[in-house]
Amino acid sequence: MISLSDRHAGCAGFTLIELLVVLAVISLLLVFVPAVTAGIGGVRFRAAAREFTAMLREMQASALGSGREIDLAIDTQARSWRSSLDGRTHGFPAAIRSLAIRFPGRIDGPPLLRFLPDGRASVAILDLGGAGRHAEISIDGLIGKVRLDD
Repeated sequence: MISLSDRHAGCAGFTLIELLVVLAVISLLLVFVPAVTAGIGGVRFRAAAREFTAMLREMQASALGSGREIDLAIDTQARSWRSSLDGRTHGFPAAIRSLAIRFPGRIDGPPLLRFLPDGRASVAILDLGGAGRHAEISIDGLIGKVRLDD
């Protein structure tokens, strides 16, 4: 005589409880993963804005330390910049989707930032955008201080 346990001994499967647990985990992932991945873009943007600010501060320090003027030409259309420090063209970090430059008090001229050996600099405001975020880098002309507001 064949018992009930002998009949199901070779069958493998999932219980209803196991299936419900898997569905619950998948549901939670579908809810939380988009929120986490959306936050990653913001983190990358803030890191890129800080990196760009650090580069500007380094140029200001180089002008003070070397005793020579340092220029930074920014091409917002090509999303690139060129410094008189190395003469090479560099691209914006990928997380920075847009960059606009304002020169308060200056009517015309190329988008050129200048750091002088005496600590002064071009007065400028750089508006950065990306990942639904916005940041502003301001350069104080009198003391050359570079400040990030994000």
